[in-house]
Amino acid sequence: MKSGREGMVVGYNAQNAVDAEYQLVVHHELTQARTDNQQREPVTAAATQEALEGELETVVADAGYSNGEQIKGSQEKGVDVAVPPNRAVNNQGAGEFFQKSDFTYLAEEDAYRCPAGKLLHHKTINTRQRMHLYARTGCSVCPLQARCTTADRRWVTRHFHEEALRQAQAKATPERMIHRMATVEPTFATLKRLLNKGRLTCWGLSSAHSEYSLGVLSYNLMRAINILGVKGLLARLG
Repeated sequence: MKSGREGMVVGYNAQNAVDAEYQLVVHHELTQARTDNQQREPVTAAATQEALEGELETVVADAGYSNGEQIKGSQEKGVDVAVPPNRAVNNQGAGEFFQKSDFTYLAEEDAYRCPAGKLLHHKTINTRQRMHLYARTGCSVCPLQARCTTADRRWVTRHFHEEALRQAQAKATPERMIHRMATVEPTFATLKRLLNKGRLTCWGLSSAHSEYSLGVLSYNLMRAINILGVKGLLARLG
């Protein structure tokens, strides 16, 4: 698998969907995907929905899962999605430049109004990055140029699914993200301890997934015993 830090590694990218109340792993996957931004939809919105028999109401994920298309798809299915943005910040040049949040989007004009009151109109699209690009010329004579750009033209981007990303960002409150970290991360720490410090003994995706699944089963049984007790668990199973 490709790894951003180590090049190519013999390993897998583990995905856990965890219940916020009891910290049970509701669904899990092993993938060979280098990043997480394509994994939220198949792991949470699809398989987890099935595991919960359609009762999934809210998904909270970290910025690595920021994917406008997948977030919009979940929102259209009635799932409340909270994911912080994973975007670059325009902080280069002299002083601190205006960020995109300082520009107001005007839906009727399909344009942005800059802090100086000028309009940036739609110019082109970047299909690879799924972005609309807006710009205006004449920035060199603007009294606010020093806080905006070093060029005569300022560009602002808008994602194809900007509104979905904005809604997900607004719902990703600090309290929710702290709760997410305290809920999900301990499952990985425990599974690493159960699975020989995270070193799987099986080779191949299918075999490694089976081994990981046994670890998840063991983890969930321990959680269930901690919550219900042995007698309580046996009574539920009976």
